[in-house]
Amino acid sequence: MLTPQILLAQSCLPEGIRFIRQTQVDSFPILYPNCTEIEGNVEITSTNDIVNLHGLNAVTAIGGELLMVDCNTLQSLNGLNNLQSIDGALSFVSNDNLINLTALQNLKSIGGHLTVSWNYRLKSLSGLDSIDAETIDNLHMIYNDSLSWCAILSICEYLANPNGNILLSNSIGCESVEVVEEFCSHVGISEKISETQLLAYPNPFSASTTIEYELKEISSIQFTVYNVIGEVVYTSEDRMMPQGRHTFTWSCESLPEGMYYGVLRSEEGASVVKMIKQ
Repeated sequence: MLTPQILLAQSCLPEGIRFIRQTQVDSFPILYPNCTEIEGNVEITSTNDIVNLHGLNAVTAIGGELLMVDCNTLQSLNGLNNLQSIDGALSFVSNDNLINLTALQNLKSIGGHLTVSWNYRLKSLSGLDSIDAETIDNLHMIYNDSLSWCAILSICEYLANPNGNILLSNSIGCESVEVVEEFCSHVGISEKISETQLLAYPNPFSASTTIEYELKEISSIQFTVYNVIGEVVYTSEDRMMPQGRHTFTWSCESLPEGMYYGVLRSEEGASVVKMIKQ
């Protein structure tokens, strides 16, 4: 009787690897079966070919740096969901259609610079929340035109005790160290970012807007609004709400025109919506 062979996890590619085609990503588990740790650098770059990273699903560690640059057809990092550590820098540069980084929610440490720059459609840093701030050397986040919320746990902790230099210049709300630190003093440090989608309509608005959200389960909720320098301009009373979709109206006739951030806190975490009064 044959004994089933037990395949153990192993490391591979001490010289690193560069992905420029979707076929390379798809064939990775075939060419390197059971490889969970890539020992060298990983570069992912493709102007119009790579659309997903599912072939890298087994990778839990990278011994060098992870660089993703000019991947204009990649919208998310799904496929890197099991990545837990990177021994070198982590960089996302000029990925025109990258919307979120949420697949990196299991990443606990890096060993160098954290760079997120020129990703024009990136809206959130959620996914980088769990990185130990002490493992980040330098923090460079610039020219992400849609990125207006940076007050997540890892960034707030790094700003409180930086290990290197800092560059921050993104959309309003994440345009400077001072603004992000102000938001960190109100939110972010002890909160996780919720997957609950928070909507406001109309947006822009003149006197009031309707806030819409959906809860997966019964939860205590509170809605707080901040201006662009992090000052609280409105806070609702805590209330218990049932599972399902809900709406309410926020009226702000007395407030000046400008950008505001609505934060809905629930048992699921904090959800953020950017609102414009005009």
